[in-house]
Amino acid sequence: MPELVVSSSTEYVASLIKPAGMHYQRAVRIRKLAEIFLNRNVESELLGYIKAGLLDKARRVLTELPGVGEKTADVVLLMKYGVPTFPVDTHITRITLRMGFVSKRSYGAIRTFWMENTSPEYYKPLHLLLITHGRQTCKARKPSCTTCVIKKYCKYAESL
Repeated sequence: MPELVVSSSTEYVASLIKPAGMHYQRAVRIRKLAEIFLNRNVESELLGYIKAGLLDKARRVLTELPGVGEKTADVVLLMKYGVPTFPVDTHITRITLRMGFVSKRSYGAIRTFWMENTSPEYYKPLHLLLITHGRQTCKARKPSCTTCVIKKYCKYAESL
């Protein structure tokens, strides 16, 4: 698949990811990463570590790539490779803090909380449900606490 990305124009890649926002900048980065994947055979390296159960090493391979942080690495590992990890985005951070599950805005602390309190087979569906909840109900500016289905468990809703 990296071959297809490298052979496509930046404009074409940008058009495919436009809904994600900042599509042109991301398209440039995606094309650069596709080149790295081809030249270094990152896919084989990742699969080797994953098959050997060296998940932290697989995660490190990804986070050492330009523009790839913890969240992106975790998304790739979970969504593409089925590795039991829990990506944390802005919505999950907001919900976790509002619920009172963690006290500080820390990627590692939030990821650890969800991984310690969720069975691995639920990581992916829970991740997606939390994002949807954050976009539709537990919004940053005007959360819909009155219609929230989990408000009775939420410290933020209690304080209103």
